[in-house]
Amino acid sequence: MGRHGISVEQRIAENIEIDSNGCWIWLKHKDNNGYGRIWANSKTLRAHRVSYETYVGPISEGLELDHLCRVRHCVNPLHLESVTHAENMRRGDHSNKGKNNAIKTHCLRGHEYTEENTYRYKNGRYCRACNSIRAFANYHRE
Repeated sequence: MGRHGISVEQRIAENIEIDSNGCWIWLKHKDNNGYGRIWANSKTLRAHRVSYETYVGPISEGLELDHLCRVRHCVNPLHLESVTHAENMRRGDHSNKGKNNAIKTHCLRGHEYTEENTYRYKNGRYCRACNSIRAFANYHRE
């Protein structure tokens, strides 16, 4: 049991939304790299790792999880595979710097890139919802 007698499985179930691709989209806090965060084992951990270890088992030392769906805030253990760092980097095709953004379906905060929620500026694609959040925060900061 975790905080307040709620199991990790319950907290995962209460904090996801399942999309049309079967991704378990993490709805709570995300770190600066877009990975979901969850309180477990008396500390804040990456939610996809906790989900994998809860439903599949431990991640072997020297291995990391690759999101087969390419959605960083997906915590569906069926979309995760434990691989070496080299394999994860190879799959991510980092030699194509910047072009991987074109295949992303959601921004770092988890908003879907839809026609209504996306605008283009110069050579980039941007989330309107995140832009509104930034504008609101900047307005109230002054």
